[in-house]
Amino acid sequence: MRGGQRHGQLRSLLDNHDGALELIAELLRERAVDPVLTFYIERLQEAGQALQPTASDAPAAAPGRWQQAPGMEPLSERELEVLRLLAQALPNKKIARALGLSHETVKWHLRHIYSKLGVSSRDEAVARLRDAETGS
Repeated sequence: MRGGQRHGQLRSLLDNHDGALELIAELLRERAVDPVLTFYIERLQEAGQALQPTASDAPAAAPGRWQQAPGMEPLSERELEVLRLLAQALPNKKIARALGLSHETVKWHLRHIYSKLGVSSRDEAVARLRDAETGS
């Protein structure tokens, strides 16, 4: 798991073993994992769900998903990933490691996130994320 996380492997891990998602779920039941690995596992599960056929093409609004406020500039998927790791109180270096980015790239993403959300600090950005995800 850690090797796949370090190298950013999603599809290659899922494509190599049909029961990968079940094994990952079993791993989570057996032991607690650190926040960086938890984030990677969430990305694996999302990628695995995207591979499975669905009954309808219209995505259902899931709880905990980003609800963009009217007039707000949309965040990219990468910016949302950075913001969600930020919400776990991870420092920039750990965010960079989790996403396979440089420390400077994380800082660049954070500047864009702050600008798009109209905030000036990490705490404000996390509060805005939580408000958006709860629909407040």
